[in-house]
Amino acid sequence: MSVLAQPTPRRQPARGWFFPVGLVLLVTAWLILFGSYGWMLVTRYCAEHFDFGIYVQAIAGFSWHDLNPWLSARGVHIFNDHFDPIVLTALLFRSFLSPSWAALVTEQTFILASLLPIAWLWAKGRLGGIEALTLCSLLLFSVGTVDAAAFPVHPTTWTLFPAMLLAVAWIGTSDVLLLVALLLFFSCKEEHVFCGPFLALGLLTQGRARVAWAALLLSVLWGTFVFLLRPQLLGPTIPYLRDTLAEFSRAPTATLIASARAPELRRLGTLLVPFIPFAVWSARTKLAPSWALLLATLPLLASRFLAGKWAYQYGPPLIGLWVAALVPALAWRRVARWVPLATFILLATSLENPLRSAIARLSPSRPAACSGDPSRLEGLQTGVAYLHQHREDAALVSSTLVAPLADRPEIYALGSSQRLSRSPYRYLFLEKPPYGYDWPLSGEEVYVKIEAYRRQRDTRVIFENQYVLLAEGNF
Repeated sequence: MSVLAQPTPRRQPARGWFFPVGLVLLVTAWLILFGSYGWMLVTRYCAEHFDFGIYVQAIAGFSWHDLNPWLSARGVHIFNDHFDPIVLTALLFRSFLSPSWAALVTEQTFILASLLPIAWLWAKGRLGGIEALTLCSLLLFSVGTVDAAAFPVHPTTWTLFPAMLLAVAWIGTSDVLLLVALLLFFSCKEEHVFCGPFLALGLLTQGRARVAWAALLLSVLWGTFVFLLRPQLLGPTIPYLRDTLAEFSRAPTATLIASARAPELRRLGTLLVPFIPFAVWSARTKLAPSWALLLATLPLLASRFLAGKWAYQYGPPLIGLWVAALVPALAWRRVARWVPLATFILLATSLENPLRSAIARLSPSRPAACSGDPSRLEGLQTGVAYLHQHREDAALVSSTLVAPLADRPEIYALGSSQRLSRSPYRYLFLEKPPYGYDWPLSGEEVYVKIEAYRRQRDTRVIFENQYVLLAEGNF
C-alpha cells in the first residue's frame, strides 16, 4: 500500500518553530490584505448602513435599561430583526472605542480567535504543525471569510470561533465546552438552531448520551424562544424563515429551478474547492471527517439555496463547520505532503479576484468613492461634529454616515425603504456623488435629490464643499 495512503499515527507531533512562525505570517498577511479594508471603511467614513450601520447603531444603543434598542435608520428593534445576542460582546470594547471601531474590532477578534482552538490542539500535541497551519489557512483565506471581512459587520461571520470550539469539544469530550460552543453558535443567528439536532445525533452515536440530550434540549428551548416566544415578548419580528418557506410553498418547483439556475450558486463551488485535497486524502485513507459536523451544515445550505444567498457573511458558518469536521480526522495523524500544498494552491486560485482587489486597495487613492482627500475628511468630520452637537431633531444622511452618527437619536439613511421619521427631517447631511455610497440609490438619483433639496426655499446651507452638503430646513 502506498505510503501516502497510510499516514503514520502519532501522539506527540514535533512542536517546533514552523507552526508559530507560519501562523504569525498568515495573520499578518490577512490583516494587511483583507482586515485593513474594514479599517479603511471606518477611517474614511465609507462603511455602509446595511449592515455595518445597523449593528453599530445597536452597539451604541445598548444599556442595562435597554437591551433591545430601537434602530431609527432600520426602523426596528435590533432583536426584532435577527436574534443574534452575541453582538453584546462588542460592549467589551465600547467603553474605550467608538461604536464603529467596537463593532469592527469585535468582528476581527472573533475571526482571529477562531485560530486559537487550533493552536491549542497543536500545543497539546493533537495536531501536527502543517495540519494546523493548513486548517488556519482555510479559516482565514477561504473566499467565504475574505468576502465577509470586506462586508462588515455581521455576527454570522463570528460563527468561525464557536465552530472551532465545537471541534475541540468534539474530540476532547468536554461536555461543558461543547454546550458553551453550541450556545455561542446559536447566538450568532437564529437559523443556526436547526444545526443542533444533527450535532445531538452525532454525539449520541459517539456514546455521549448525556451531552447529546442536553444539546437537543438546548436546541428545542432556543428555537422555541426565537420563533414562538420572541414575537410575544418583544413584539412583531421580521419573519425571515417564514417568508422563505412561504415563497417555497407557493411555488416549490419554480423556486427550486430558480435557485438552481441562480448565478450566485457558483459561489458554493468556490467555497468547496479548497477542501478537495482533504476529501481525496480522506477517501484514500478511510479517515472520514465528522459526519455530524458536516450534516449540521445541511440546514444552512438549504437556507442559502432557497434564498439565493451565498456570498459575503453567508460563507463563514459553512467554512467553520467544514473545518471543524476535519479536526477529528486529523487528530494525532499526519497528512500526505501533497494535501497542504494542493490546498494552498487552490486557496490562492479561488482568491484571485479578491487578491487583485486587495492589492489595488493598498493604493492611497483607492477606492475613489472613499477618497482620503483631506478636504473630504474635513467636511465629513465637520458635519458629524455639528450633528452630534445638535441632537434634538431628525437628520437625513448618506448611508455611510449612519455609523459615525450611530449614538445620535433620530438618524435616517437616504434612500432607505424603512420607516421614515414621524416628523420632517430638520438636517440634511449628504455626500455628493461620486463620493460615498447610498445603496440602493444610484449616484444620479442622489444628485437629483440633492439639487431638489437645495432648491427648497427654506433650505439653509450650513456647510458645503465639493464633497459634502450640510443643510437645515424641512426635508
